[in-house]
Amino acid sequence: CGKSTLLLALMGVTRSGLVRRAGQCRFDGMSLFDASERQLESVRRGQLASRAGYRFAHGAEFKLPGGLPRLFASYHPSQQNTQTGRLTPAMFASVLRRIRRALAAGLRRIEVASFVNPKKVPQMADAEAVLQALGAPPSGVHFIGLVLSHKGFERAVAAGCNEIGMAVVASDTFNRRNQGVSTDDSIAAWLDIARSAEQTGIRAQVTVSAAFGCPFEGEVAVERVVEVARRVAEARPFEIALADTIGVGVPSQVTDLLQFTRDRTPRMA
Repeated sequence: CGKSTLLLALMGVTRSGLVRRAGQCRFDGMSLFDASERQLESVRRGQLASRAGYRFAHGAEFKLPGGLPRLFASYHPSQQNTQTGRLTPAMFASVLRRIRRALAAGLRRIEVASFVNPKKVPQMADAEAVLQALGAPPSGVHFIGLVLSHKGFERAVAAGCNEIGMAVVASDTFNRRNQGVSTDDSIAAWLDIARSAEQTGIRAQVTVSAAFGCPFEGEVAVERVVEVARRVAEARPFEIALADTIGVGVPSQVTDLLQFTRDRTPRMA
């Protein structure tokens, strides 16, 4: 397998200080979450320079020069059925509409569903139905399934995903609150999933979440992020993303975190 690429995941596109500082570092792409249409228009007009390629979340539907962005089709809790917790028909249709518009706009990597425990997150219980409605991915397109366990991986593969992504939280407290297990347990699950993905020919990506700060533990040490990145890199993922999950990162952190992670993590491109 080749080397892993390194991505930076930020919350929103208006934090120009972080973007400018990131531009001084060597990285392979960027994820920008929760971007509004007005903010995304500034990117379309070239007010934010594209490097290897941006990945956009929550409705971004265009391709920037130099890379293939990735779209996250999210399930908004306010639009779930308040009695069952499941997606309303209108929300289900909205998810399909956004994915199809993204395909028409030229995106080639789209996270289409989250294969998490439907009893714990009922608004994401319709993952298989989304894939069934979409049909097989067009040639050259990757339908990504978010998974947190081997069972979720098996569901994603059976449903038709040809790429999987997993999140491992750098903060142990956040990981326990979010996934119900320790960071060590999530890393072990990721290594197992990545082996299975390689055996079945499924591309695997991993995100180190809360790399810039945690709502429970506060600042996350650079050494901790590098430690987690090194451990998940053992599985030879094609991509590792460092995520500012709660939007608290500052420019100096971007510089240190990207540089330290690339220098100290084997197999980084």
